[in-house]
Amino acid sequence: ATIYKGLINHKFLREVLKGHSKLVLALYKSLEKKFEHDGLFWLQYGLSLRDFNKHEESLEKLRTAHQAYLMEHTQHALGQQLLIVAAHSSDKRMALAYADEAMDLLKNLDRVIESDDTFPIVTLCEGYTNVIRIHEGEDLARKKAAEFANRLRNRTSGSESGDRVQKAYENMFRYATTGTWTELEDQ
Repeated sequence: ATIYKGLINHKFLREVLKGHSKLVLALYKSLEKKFEHDGLFWLQYGLSLRDFNKHEESLEKLRTAHQAYLMEHTQHALGQQLLIVAAHSSDKRMALAYADEAMDLLKNLDRVIESDDTFPIVTLCEGYTNVIRIHEGEDLARKKAAEFANRLRNRTSGSESGDRVQKAYENMFRYATTGTWTELEDQ
């Protein structure tokens, strides 16, 4: 199981195949039928598609992963991908529906301390605010950022949440008070 997980890991394949998207994605494509019931495979496939900015395809694979593999990691990955697709969408209605779906998924993960190298609350706060900023405007986004800043401040005090939650708090607070948006690395 450990060897299998390592071999289909999206970061491992990208590194071994030197970032050649055609080779990486062709490998996943060739294994689709063989691993059609394996949620971990679909999770890694979806994350690999995300790595190569194939966001719509990634969303499809991550939905499959979430259905097949009900774990915090798949739920977090799906929520994050919904926010990424929403931020890139030109269809406001669809973008806001995806953002709301992501909020539902990620709010449920708020009890989880850490998921997939980042916190679900950080993904929610930054990603959701970004979608609102793009599709609903600065005023509403800054109000949301203020709400999220309060939530993040509570999370940073007295916890082992680390630098990432603190940075998210600072970004949300800065945006809420000054209107200065910090671009997100993974969106």
